[in-house]
Amino acid sequence: SPTRSPSPTAGRGGLIGVQTHFGQYRAGVDELLDLIKGAGAGWVRDEVYWSEVEKKKGVFDFPPSYDYYLKAARARGIQVLLILDFGNALYSGAEKGGPATEAEREAFARYCGEVVKRYGPLGVRHFEIWNEPNASMFWKPQPNPLDYARLLEAAYRACKDADPGSTVLGCSTSGTDLDFIGGVLAAGGGRFMDAVSFHPYSQPSPPEQR
Repeated sequence: SPTRSPSPTAGRGGLIGVQTHFGQYRAGVDELLDLIKGAGAGWVRDEVYWSEVEKKKGVFDFPPSYDYYLKAARARGIQVLLILDFGNALYSGAEKGGPATEAEREAFARYCGEVVKRYGPLGVRHFEIWNEPNASMFWKPQPNPLDYARLLEAAYRACKDADPGSTVLGCSTSGTDLDFIGGVLAAGGGRFMDAVSFHPYSQPSPPEQR
């Protein structure tokens, strides 16, 4: 089995995280990270969009703002769960088109490997493959557990080749979608993730009521 880095769950804020979306070029990185640290949260979940780092086939050019927010998180002792997403019009024709061919999956895997190699030295060791592929908003034209499982395999291998100690999360579903997760597992996807992630939204109710 692959060697895994220990998850930094001990201590203040180790189990609490915040979604930040700095990958969307949102302002106020330092101010928000200071607030997050002050609130006692030890993690942020954010992204490095494929379409932003590979705008010419085979050429990876990382925006300085991506480097900045990840370095700023590290400087504050905040861990990062980095989402590897979405599609790339260079290969799939649509940013959120679900990769459905071997060529698209291979291209996505190359992107994953480049991100892991670049940001592993900054302490980023946890990666989530895609965001909410069970939602047609994020996986067009419609969700497909088999295609996602195939993408997960390609991405997992690329992440582990780049950093054998990385932790790869899969499924990343909108809601607790047991049908989609079960479909991914039935397609063999369980062999290509270290953990299952899901987003159990509770709004407008507080989580204690759901």
